[in-house]
Amino acid sequence: MADFEKGGQYNNVLVNAVDVTPVAGSTVEVVAPMDLQEGFQLQVQVNGVRKSVNVPPGGVKQGESFQALPFDGDFAPIHHIPVMTRMSRDWLGGPGPRPSASYTCQIVTGIWVLVILAQIILGITADAIQDKCIGGRLEFNRHTNQDEIRCPDGTVKEPGSTEKALLAVGAVLGWVFILYKLFAICRTR
Repeated sequence: MADFEKGGQYNNVLVNAVDVTPVAGSTVEVVAPMDLQEGFQLQVQVNGVRKSVNVPPGGVKQGESFQALPFDGDFAPIHHIPVMTRMSRDWLGGPGPRPSASYTCQIVTGIWVLVILAQIILGITADAIQDKCIGGRLEFNRHTNQDEIRCPDGTVKEPGSTEKALLAVGAVLGWVFILYKLFAICRTR
């Protein structure tokens, strides 16, 4: 019928499942085939289907009856929790709350969109600089602490307010992306 482990503890498997009588709802009445300790998982047959029931607190003696709720196999085993969490499932295996991963995906996508916008803005700025002088480069003058456009012929022109605004927006978006990358690297290491 049942095997003993050291210390008189029963294994949680019986060779033959015990037939039970259904009671109200999904509860069944079980007649103990032997003395069983509290918490023992007894294999039972419910309408021809093999299920398990837990022996109630205090245990039962052979021939005593007790009522229990049958369940299939392990009841919410601990190793299922990480999988259920990752799959955003609730404790019943149904769909749970919206996964935080989709929020993460939305945030990362938003940051990449900002970076692409920064590149577009910097491209527009470069085009505006090319309109001022063909082949010109935007440089920062450390002596005057200002941006200036250096033309191939050696002349220096000052960027307009539009170019300065575009450069500022592009720089801010670029720094946001750099800070995000550093933060993401630190969080994943």
